[in-house]
Amino acid sequence: MPPVLAELGLVPALRELVMRYEADGLQVLVRADSEAPTDAQAAAREVSPVPPVAPDVAGTVYAVVAEALRNVSRHSGARTCTVTLVGLAPGAGPRLTVSVEDDGRGVGPAARPGVGTQSLRERAEALGGTVTWRPGEGGRGTRIDLDVPLVPPASLESRASLEFFDPLGQEDEVRGRVRWDRRVRRDRRVR
Repeated sequence: MPPVLAELGLVPALRELVMRYEADGLQVLVRADSEAPTDAQAAAREVSPVPPVAPDVAGTVYAVVAEALRNVSRHSGARTCTVTLVGLAPGAGPRLTVSVEDDGRGVGPAARPGVGTQSLRERAEALGGTVTWRPGEGGRGTRIDLDVPLVPPASLESRASLEFFDPLGQEDEVRGRVRWDRRVRRDRRVR
């Protein structure tokens, strides 16, 4: 897990992440349902706190948002982007949905999934979640939706050492199959 997540928590870490892109002119808004309580949520908050986000889940959410923002910045020509987290409010349920939507040119019909897309899909599936891509609202731009459980499956809970960021390019086992860091994948194809 990136140190910023451990230090700040998920939503503040995402806000810090988007500042990098705002410096380049991309306007990014981060919204979390835990921060704008309705009257019912405010009452529920007195009874139950915001559910904790497991480190594996927070790491995956951070990685998906980071990759999505990189793609928005590099390929979309967007001026604005919105990151929305739903499922953090008290009583919201056992799942977290994160969407990243931009106002750029969208994904063309000839676009093929790359290594980053496959990596995001593997990260989501490793937690029992999904990630989907579709046109943004009104057919403009792109929207990425990530849906994951707030608490990973029991098989992963006991694996405190499971890391989704592998800066040394080492492998880790997820659900009985090996997932490689992008750099290692490229190295393996060359050999």
